[in-house]
Amino acid sequence: MLEAMMLQKVNKRLLSMVLLTLLCCNIIVLRQNNATKERDWAIKETRSDATPAECIINDGKAVVHEKDPMLANELIGAIDNFKMKMDQHEMPSVESIGPSFYFLTKDPRPERNWPALSRAWNATHAVVDDNSVTNAGSDIWGSQGLGDEIIMEVKNVPKSHPVKLLEPGKYAAFSGWYVGNFGHYLHDHLSKIAWLKSLVSDDTKFLLPYHELHKNILTVVDDRFVKERVIWVQYDEVVHASEGSLTILIPKANFPFPGGFPQTGTIYTEHLRRWLEESNWSSKQSTGEKKGKVIFYTRSGSSIRRVVNSELEELLIQKTIAAMKRRGQTEEDLVIFNGHGEDGNMLSIEAQFELYSSSDLVIGPHGSGLANVIWMDPRCNSKNRPKVIEFASSSRTPAVQGGSMYGYWFLYGSLPWMDYHQIYYTSGDDLADGEVFIDPQEFEETLNKLL
Repeated sequence: MLEAMMLQKVNKRLLSMVLLTLLCCNIIVLRQNNATKERDWAIKETRSDATPAECIINDGKAVVHEKDPMLANELIGAIDNFKMKMDQHEMPSVESIGPSFYFLTKDPRPERNWPALSRAWNATHAVVDDNSVTNAGSDIWGSQGLGDEIIMEVKNVPKSHPVKLLEPGKYAAFSGWYVGNFGHYLHDHLSKIAWLKSLVSDDTKFLLPYHELHKNILTVVDDRFVKERVIWVQYDEVVHASEGSLTILIPKANFPFPGGFPQTGTIYTEHLRRWLEESNWSSKQSTGEKKGKVIFYTRSGSSIRRVVNSELEELLIQKTIAAMKRRGQTEEDLVIFNGHGEDGNMLSIEAQFELYSSSDLVIGPHGSGLANVIWMDPRCNSKNRPKVIEFASSSRTPAVQGGSMYGYWFLYGSLPWMDYHQIYYTSGDDLADGEVFIDPQEFEETLNKLL
C-alpha cells in the first residue's frame, strides 16, 4: 500500500512537470506564432519594384566618356556589371519581432563613421548587428540563430541603459553607417527607409536613431512623415513596447559590398524616387520647355581632396557658359556651388534642396555636394530630365580615391531616370593641396550633347 501511494505521488509529480513543460512550450510557440501574425498584418502587399520603362534613360546606366579605348572598354564593362548586379540585388529579409520588443542603437562614437550597432529582442528572439555579441566578424544587421546565452546577454541590456516606454502599436526600425555624414545619409539611409516604408502599413511608426543632420534631411524629404510617423531614439537609449511589433531589415551579405553596409540596388532607388515624387513633386506644375539652372559644383575652398585645377576649372566654367548661351540662357542661370551661401555660411539642407530641384544640369567632381543630384526632378514625364556630368576616378588615377570609379550613379544603386554621364580624371592625387585634371575637349563634347 505504501509503495502504491508513493508511486501515485511520483506519477502526479511527473504529470505536473509534463504539464508545466507543455505550458511553457505552448507559451513559446504562441509567442512565435504571434510574431508571425504580427508580421502578416504589419507588412502590406508591395507595389511593383521595377522602375517604369518610360523613366529609364540610357538603359539605366551611366554613360562613359573616355578617349582611351582600352580604358573605355574597362569602364563600360564595369558599369554593365554593376547594373546587372544592382538589378539582381538580393533584397533583405524582413523580420517582425512581437508581441513585445526592446530596441537599442549603441552610440557609434568614437567610431563615428561606422555602423550605429543596433539590436532588437524579446523573451524568445534576438536580432543584433553587434559583432561584440555575435563574434561573427560581421557588421551585418541581423545575425541570426543566436544561442540562449547570447539572448540572455542581450536581454540584460536594460539593466545598464535608460528605458523609454512606447505606446502599443506597430513599429519599424532602421540604422545605417557613416552616422552624421551628409552624402552617406542621402544614398545609404534614405532609400532603405523608403523601401521599408513601402512594406509596412501607414500606421507604422519608425524608430530612427537621432542625429540633427539626419532629421533635417528627412524633414526636407517628407515633413509630414517626420511629424506623424517618426520617433527619434537617442543612442544608448532602450525603447520598449510591451504590446507591439517591430519590423526590421536583415540585409544580405552580397554584391556590391561584402556585408550589410552599405546596401545598394535598383529597387531601393526606385522607392526613393517614388517617395520624392509623391512628397515633393506631385503637386508641382511642369515647367514645359523652360530650362532649369545649371549648377557647377566646385570643391575649391571647401575641401583638399579632388579639387579641380583652378585654371582648368575656370576654362570649364567658360565652356559651360558658352554652351548655355547657345540654348538661350544667360550667365545668371549658372550657379557655382561649393556648399556655402553668399554669406559664407553652410547652405541649409532646405536651401540645397531648392537649388538642386530648380536645376536640370549638374556638373562637377565626385563629392558630397554632388550627392544633391537626388533632389532633381524625379518625374518620369518631366520635360527637363535631370542631367549630370560627374568627374570620376579610374584605374588611370590610382592616387585619386584609390582609382575607384564609384560615383553617385553607383552609390545610389543606379539613377535610371537621370541622363548620367561620367568623365574620368587624366591625372591627379588626393593628397593635401593635390589637384585633379580632366580633358577639356572631352568635357566640351559631352556638354554639347546635353545642352
